[in-house]
Amino acid sequence: MEAPLRRGVVETLTAGFSIVNRQVALVALPVAVDLVLWLGPKVSLRPLLEKFSPGALESQQATAEGATEMGALVETLGGTNVMALLSWLLPSAVGTAPGGVQGGSVALAIGDVGGAALAIPLLMGTGIILAALWLAAIATALRLGRFELPAYVNSLRPGVGRYGSYLILLLGAVFGGVSVTVVATAIHPALGSIAFFLMVPLALALYIYLFFAISAIFIGGFSPLRAMGASIRLFQSSFWPSLGFVGLVTTVTLGMGLVWGQLAAFPWGVAIAIAGNSYIATGLTASVMVYYLDRATSLPGEQGAV
Repeated sequence: MEAPLRRGVVETLTAGFSIVNRQVALVALPVAVDLVLWLGPKVSLRPLLEKFSPGALESQQATAEGATEMGALVETLGGTNVMALLSWLLPSAVGTAPGGVQGGSVALAIGDVGGAALAIPLLMGTGIILAALWLAAIATALRLGRFELPAYVNSLRPGVGRYGSYLILLLGAVFGGVSVTVVATAIHPALGSIAFFLMVPLALALYIYLFFAISAIFIGGFSPLRAMGASIRLFQSSFWPSLGFVGLVTTVTLGMGLVWGQLAAFPWGVAIAIAGNSYIATGLTASVMVYYLDRATSLPGEQGAV
């Protein structure tokens, strides 16, 4: 039996970016979201946050240092466009730009907790759907060699549901880790420090071992738990090459993120940052899916799944 194709790092990246070069429309969604964040209306929590500013606090126990820190936090968060939550799972040069990007105007200023409790989950939920639309498009183009609308539409409903369920599991794990750390700190500060330092390597391990879970969801059509298992088995079968690939993709993503963020701080650089970030991120995401697809058929229990 012929061994399955396993491209090297360079070949994998070339294949991933070749998909984007043939199907340039794959970058359209992150570009569109960034344009909305840049030029569209802004949503601000400043009126709500100002209720917790030093001038609004009546506690006599607040120290000058605490008041200064609170004021700085209110100023920073108050100047943040809440609409950026649309891009919390998408590659964005605008939503993550240092200090934000000027453009558009504040169309809605939220001044009550109820409004924030409605707007934030709504924007985050929309962000999940947008990210799933983008990932499903890349997966469709990779599986078929080209983007086909009927196949894409058929993959959306299960893909969005599985992706959302996967994120809920991850957020549950994060909430559990934070809760353990908070409780440990309440018992004793030293115990809280120990819990924190234990959570850091655990979070890093989850990031590494579940790196290909999203590819398994959209390429293999797996449920969240099975996708996690497939990602873990991929690492078990080829740990060091996979770790090197993950390290490379992560380093390029973080490094280019700094470049795009600095460019987006200037009016003349925003458009360049949006286009460049969307292209590089889409190419890297496609490359991750290529890496998974090359190895998925040789994983125990995954034959014929993709």
